[in-house]
Amino acid sequence: MNFDEFARELNLVCKQALANLGQRIISQAQTNLKRGRNIATALLINSGAVKEGADNTILAGFPTIYAYYVEFGRRAGKWPPFRFIYEWVRVKHMAADDDEAHDIAYKIQRSIGLKGTKPHPFLRPAFEKNKRLYEQVIRKGASKILDKDYTR
Repeated sequence: MNFDEFARELNLVCKQALANLGQRIISQAQTNLKRGRNIATALLINSGAVKEGADNTILAGFPTIYAYYVEFGRRAGKWPPFRFIYEWVRVKHMAADDDEAHDIAYKIQRSIGLKGTKPHPFLRPAFEKNKRLYEQVIRKGASKILDKDYTR
């Protein structure tokens, strides 16, 4: 068996499995967001992305400013950005006009700043659900590679 060929093929199998895993994680996280009813403007759910990282890694996540706070919650003491809350109030039709939307958004912002928010995990559960699948794909791929004849 030629070790270089084996290593190249195994690397390819791993890269393909990682890319697939990243897509599955994003898809599952989006499903989790829908189930948790954490969608108002769709900015968060539509921001899901998978990128290739260094050293055969992938980065799967939601690069919006507030994804972290949905996943882990927010401690009391710091007020969140106003614009996202204002947009949410408008999208949810909680106000009759812009002035009322502004007032409602300010009150929500103040409440979050004083009390914080509870976490609504969506990404970590998606990762946990799919990581075993990755291990299975790698084992299956490695097994297929080992069955090949690399001798010359």
